[in-house]
Amino acid sequence: MENPSDDKVATSPFVVVCWNVLAHIHTHHNAAGHGGEAKTLEAQTQRTARHVRIVHALQRLAPDIVLLQEVDTTFIPLDWQPNQGPLPCGERLDGYTPFRSYSDRGDGCAVLLRDAAFVRDREIETLYLPASRQFGHKAAVVVHARRTGASAPEPPIAIVCVHLKWGKPAQQQALLRAVTEHMRAGCPAVLGGDFNTSVEDDPPGCWGGISEVLRSCGLERVATPAGVPTGLDSSLRWNASHVIDHLYATPALEPAGDIEVGPLPREGAQGPWGAAEDHDGSDHAWLRLSLRGQR
Repeated sequence: MENPSDDKVATSPFVVVCWNVLAHIHTHHNAAGHGGEAKTLEAQTQRTARHVRIVHALQRLAPDIVLLQEVDTTFIPLDWQPNQGPLPCGERLDGYTPFRSYSDRGDGCAVLLRDAAFVRDREIETLYLPASRQFGHKAAVVVHARRTGASAPEPPIAIVCVHLKWGKPAQQQALLRAVTEHMRAGCPAVLGGDFNTSVEDDPPGCWGGISEVLRSCGLERVATPAGVPTGLDSSLRWNASHVIDHLYATPALEPAGDIEVGPLPREGAQGPWGAAEDHDGSDHAWLRLSLRGQR
């Protein structure tokens, strides 16, 4: 008897980038890094320099799907569309369609789809999860999209971007349940974001609940290289155990290579405001992964 899996045909791979880009409105926590007075924001020139680095990194990485956290209106305004011109920093992200869910403070999550690779499935409503108290004042986005030019039988992919509240397991799980319940049954799925929790369960009491919710709907974590952090710690220092950004996928989407982790500032404790050229503009590293579907 033939094995049904032998009849599966792998589709061409696509690239996902997941990244917390450090919202300008949160930089009052980092005055020691950007050199301002206590509880002040980074200067406009510093912000622009960071945003230019971030856009240049995205242009270089050339993802088909972008999952961004801590996006705010100083980086991607609520009404921005690529055909309307450059971003406020002066750089362009042409060829992408944005899907955003921002909090009342003007920051949140965004999914960018490369038009040449993906088109939103308009038959499935896009979820713009609000940053409510129930979800730890964090936002999320769920959009279903089809490969551009895909044949009709190929199912859409559920694409999910999340940001979880640090140290709040109930709110973390509530947000994850809300987004996974919106994923269309039977669709391949990719989910990524800043979980504010490491696989070593730091802070304690969070990782088990996160894993249970995601595994219940078939999502499995794509492991990052051992000893490579995905973000700086709260003092803006490089810490090998600080792995708090994660990418998940269902078995229908197989990695087409190893996951990559971007650079982080390593000199001093100035984070993305230091003089060194060893980072891409944030206190988090980007994650880059090629996935290949099967049909």
